Amino acid sequence: MKIVIIDDHESVGQGLEVALAKKQYKSIKAFSPVNFDFQKLLEYDLLLLDYDLGSFGHAAKFLNHIDQLKIRHLKIIIFSSFTEPYILTLCRHKLVKGYVNKLVNLDVLAQAMETVFEGGTWYQPEQREEIKQLLELPKSDVITEREREIIGLAKQKKSREEIAEELNLSIKTIDSHLQNIYQKLDINSMREL
Repeated sequence: MKIVIIDDHESVGQGLEVALAKKQYKSIKAFSPVNFDFQKLLEYDLLLLDYDLGSFGHAAKFLNHIDQLKIRHLKIIIFSSFTEPYILTLCRHKLVKGYVNKLVNLDVLAQAMETVFEGGTWYQPEQREEIKQLLELPKSDVITEREREIIGLAKQKKSREEIAEELNLSIKTIDSHLQNIYQKLDINSMREL
């Protein structure tokens, strides 16, 4: 099994690379997402993908690049400490076969990797039911990439006006997206994100 790790914190990626090598995973490499050559993914079987990729953006953006390159063989595990529903919806992506919380021990991560590599799915037990429900939702009920962008900016405490300016959209469009987000996540304001 050839494993690639994408994490914006180089020490996390490199540390995981070393720890997994000690567990007999010999073909493993960690990369930062910034200036990453996506063609390298063709060399790997399994991707451990962090959600928050720093200045690169979020995992959804990374998955979009994979889609654009029509990479179909890769099996992906979202590897993140974030558990919000809009993040867990990434499990709906056709290549994402697992979600593992970064707080687990190495044996659990190894079990998840083996299960996914062998063609199964593995979801963190604490989020398994929620992910199952998200997988069953109709597409219209799922958070879009644009909505994820807006949520990310809102979590940075940016105002509607700042979000509109950064995304080059009107405030009215941002308000429309926010209403959709509120409905999908069953919340009433940006403060609840």
